[in-house]
Amino acid sequence: MQCSHFSHSLIVKDSQGQREISLNSPVYSIGRDAKCDIRLACRFVSRHHATLIQFSGRDKSISYGIMDGDLQGNPSANGILINGRKRQNHILTNEDHITFGPQVEVTYHKRELDTNSDDLEPNPPKGPRLPQSPYLGGSEFGAATVPDDGTSCIL
Repeated sequence: MQCSHFSHSLIVKDSQGQREISLNSPVYSIGRDAKCDIRLACRFVSRHHATLIQFSGRDKSISYGIMDGDLQGNPSANGILINGRKRQNHILTNEDHITFGPQVEVTYHKRELDTNSDDLEPNPPKGPRLPQSPYLGGSEFGAATVPDDGTSCIL
Protein backbone atom coordinates (compact mmCIF):
# COMPACT_ATOMS: atom_id res chain seq x y z
CA MET A 1 0.00 0.00 0.00
CA GLN A 2 1.32 3.42 -0.98
CA CYS A 3 1.01 6.31 1.42
CA SER A 4 0.75 9.97 0.43
CA HIS A 5 3.33 12.56 1.40
CA PHE A 6 2.87 16.25 0.77
CA SER A 7 5.08 19.30 0.53
CA HIS A 8 3.73 22.58 1.83
CA SER A 9 4.93 25.97 0.63
CA LEU A 10 4.04 29.64 0.31
CA ILE A 11 4.66 31.80 -2.74
CA VAL A 12 5.16 35.32 -1.35
CA LYS A 13 4.90 38.43 -3.55
CA ASP A 14 5.82 41.69 -1.81
CA SER A 15 7.92 44.80 -2.47
CA GLN A 16 11.07 42.66 -2.52
CA GLY A 17 9.80 40.44 -5.34
CA GLN A 18 8.59 36.84 -5.38
CA ARG A 19 9.98 33.94 -3.36
CA GLU A 20 8.95 30.43 -2.35
CA ILE A 21 9.09 29.36 1.29
CA SER A 22 8.96 25.65 2.15
CA LEU A 23 6.93 24.87 5.25
CA ASN A 24 7.88 22.08 7.66
CA SER A 25 7.84 23.68 11.13
CA PRO A 26 4.79 23.49 13.40
CA VAL A 27 4.34 27.26 13.84
CA TYR A 28 5.37 30.33 11.82
CA SER A 29 4.94 33.96 12.79
CA ILE A 30 4.26 36.24 9.81
CA GLY A 31 4.81 40.01 9.72
CA ARG A 32 7.24 42.82 9.05
CA ASP A 33 9.13 42.49 12.35
CA ALA A 34 12.70 41.17 12.02
CA LYS A 35 11.86 38.50 14.64
CA CYS A 36 9.06 36.97 12.52
CA ASP A 37 9.72 33.60 10.92
CA ILE A 38 8.28 34.82 7.60
CA ARG A 39 9.03 38.49 6.98
CA LEU A 40 6.83 40.52 4.66
CA ALA A 41 8.15 43.75 3.16
CA CYS A 42 5.27 46.23 3.28
CA ARG A 43 4.45 49.14 5.57
CA PHE A 44 0.77 48.06 5.64
CA VAL A 45 1.69 44.72 7.27
CA SER A 46 1.62 44.60 11.08
CA ARG A 47 4.77 43.70 12.97
CA HIS A 48 3.10 40.41 13.97
CA HIS A 49 0.35 40.13 11.37
CA ALA A 50 -0.59 36.42 11.32
CA THR A 51 0.39 32.94 12.49
CA LEU A 52 0.58 29.69 10.52
CA ILE A 53 -0.14 26.57 12.57
CA GLN A 54 0.52 22.99 11.47
CA PHE A 55 -1.95 20.33 12.55
CA SER A 56 -2.82 16.71 11.88
CA GLY A 57 -6.14 15.75 10.35
CA ARG A 58 -8.23 12.78 11.40
CA ASP A 59 -6.59 10.81 8.58
CA LYS A 60 -3.12 11.70 10.00
CA SER A 61 -2.39 14.05 7.09
CA ILE A 62 -0.57 17.29 7.85
CA SER A 63 -2.22 20.62 7.02
CA TYR A 64 -1.74 24.27 7.91
CA GLY A 65 -4.15 26.83 9.25
CA ILE A 66 -3.68 30.58 9.40
CA MET A 67 -4.96 32.97 12.04
CA ASP A 68 -4.95 36.75 12.12
CA GLY A 69 -2.54 38.09 14.75
CA ASP A 70 -0.22 36.31 17.17
CA LEU A 71 -0.63 33.34 19.50
CA GLN A 72 -1.37 35.68 22.43
CA GLY A 73 -4.61 36.79 20.73
CA ASN A 74 -3.42 40.19 19.53
CA PRO A 75 -5.00 40.81 16.09
CA SER A 76 -3.28 42.63 13.22
CA ALA A 77 -4.26 46.22 12.42
CA ASN A 78 -5.72 45.46 8.97
CA GLY A 79 -6.65 41.76 9.12
CA ILE A 80 -6.17 39.13 6.42
CA LEU A 81 -8.17 38.23 3.35
CA ILE A 82 -8.43 34.59 2.32
CA ASN A 83 -9.57 34.20 -1.29
CA GLY A 84 -11.00 37.74 -1.13
CA ARG A 85 -12.92 37.31 2.15
CA LYS A 86 -11.85 38.79 5.49
CA ARG A 87 -11.21 35.97 7.96
CA GLN A 88 -9.87 35.64 11.50
CA ASN A 89 -8.72 32.06 10.88
CA HIS A 90 -8.84 29.53 8.07
CA ILE A 91 -7.69 25.98 7.36
CA LEU A 92 -5.65 26.34 4.18
CA THR A 93 -6.29 24.32 1.05
CA ASN A 94 -4.16 24.12 -2.08
CA GLU A 95 -3.88 27.45 -3.94
CA ASP A 96 -5.60 29.55 -1.28
CA HIS A 97 -4.72 33.24 -1.76
CA ILE A 98 -3.88 35.26 1.35
CA THR A 99 -3.79 39.06 1.13
CA PHE A 100 -1.84 41.13 3.67
CA GLY A 101 -2.63 44.73 2.76
CA PRO A 102 -2.60 46.22 -0.74
CA GLN A 103 0.93 45.11 -1.68
CA VAL A 104 1.42 41.57 -0.37
CA GLU A 105 -0.06 38.43 -1.95
CA VAL A 106 0.69 34.95 -0.64
CA THR A 107 -0.41 31.66 -2.21
CA TYR A 108 -0.41 28.41 -0.24
CA HIS A 109 0.52 25.19 -2.05
CA LYS A 110 0.07 21.61 -0.87
CA ARG A 111 1.57 19.18 -3.39
CA GLU A 112 1.62 15.40 -3.31
CA LEU A 113 5.14 13.99 -3.56
CA ASP A 114 6.16 10.84 -5.36
CA THR A 115 6.56 8.23 -2.59
CA ASN A 116 9.37 6.59 -4.58
CA SER A 117 11.33 9.85 -4.60
CA ASP A 118 14.25 10.78 -2.33
CA ASP A 119 12.76 14.23 -1.68
CA LEU A 120 10.18 13.16 0.90
CA GLU A 121 9.72 15.47 3.85
CA PRO A 122 10.84 14.17 7.25
CA ASN A 123 8.16 13.53 9.83
CA PRO A 124 7.08 16.83 11.40
CA PRO A 125 8.34 17.54 14.92
CA LYS A 126 5.99 16.68 17.77
CA GLY A 127 5.11 19.19 20.41
CA PRO A 128 2.57 20.00 23.09
CA ARG A 129 -1.01 20.76 22.08
CA LEU A 130 -2.06 24.40 21.94
CA PRO A 131 -4.64 25.39 24.54
CA GLN A 132 -8.19 25.77 23.27
CA SER A 133 -8.96 29.42 22.62
CA PRO A 134 -11.93 31.20 21.04
CA TYR A 135 -9.38 33.34 19.18
CA LEU A 136 -7.78 30.26 17.61
CA GLY A 137 -11.14 29.14 16.28
CA GLY A 138 -11.88 26.50 18.93
CA SER A 139 -11.82 23.00 17.47
CA GLU A 140 -10.77 24.29 14.03
CA PHE A 141 -7.16 24.50 15.27
CA GLY A 142 -7.53 22.09 18.19
CA ALA A 143 -4.90 19.63 16.89
CA ALA A 144 -2.22 22.27 16.38
CA THR A 145 1.22 21.79 17.87
CA VAL A 146 3.95 24.22 18.86
CA PRO A 147 7.69 23.58 19.06
CA ASP A 148 8.67 22.06 22.40
CA ASP A 149 12.35 23.08 22.23
CA GLY A 150 11.79 26.85 22.08
CA THR A 151 13.48 27.27 18.70
CA SER A 152 12.16 28.84 15.53
CA CYS A 153 13.33 28.95 11.96
CA ILE A 154 14.02 32.42 10.56
CA LEU A 155 13.46 32.55 6.81
